[in-house]
Amino acid sequence: MKQQKQFVKQKIIEEKIDSFKSQGFNKIVLAGHSAGAWASITLKSKFPKKINGVIAFNPTFAGTKKNRNDNHWWEGIRKYGINLMELDNLENILVFSHNKDRWETPKTLSFLSSLKTVKFIDLSDLGCEGKVTVNGYHGIIKTKCFVEHDSKNKDIMNYLEGLF
Repeated sequence: MKQQKQFVKQKIIEEKIDSFKSQGFNKIVLAGHSAGAWASITLKSKFPKKINGVIAFNPTFAGTKKNRNDNHWWEGIRKYGINLMELDNLENILVFSHNKDRWETPKTLSFLSSLKTVKFIDLSDLGCEGKVTVNGYHGIIKTKCFVEHDSKNKDIMNYLEGLF
């Protein structure tokens, strides 16, 4: 299990954080999309003092929702990933999700959206179209529509300003 890609990525990120800390960087905010977002949230839960915050775009751990429904192995892996998180340690987390995402939706991420210490932004009513070239709705944050939305609402900037 420790050789699974997700865990290898987390180890690399953790080592990079330690490297930054040793160079005098004391304010660390991780940002990631998909598996990178999930890894960032997991690391924040394990090392709440080391990481100041996380911006998570469409976090996902294992397989599409359809594959998890058809293959209980994928759902078991996902549940294992959730169980590794120390949810009580999560604070200063900004999560973006969308109900048309094939991997995770606001509903499947309710274990995060229900936490008072997580700012959860549901982009379902935004009206952005998912494009195949940016992985459909899973990549909605890579679209001009999302960029225009965030430029107007300033969710990311307000989050960062609130941290420091």
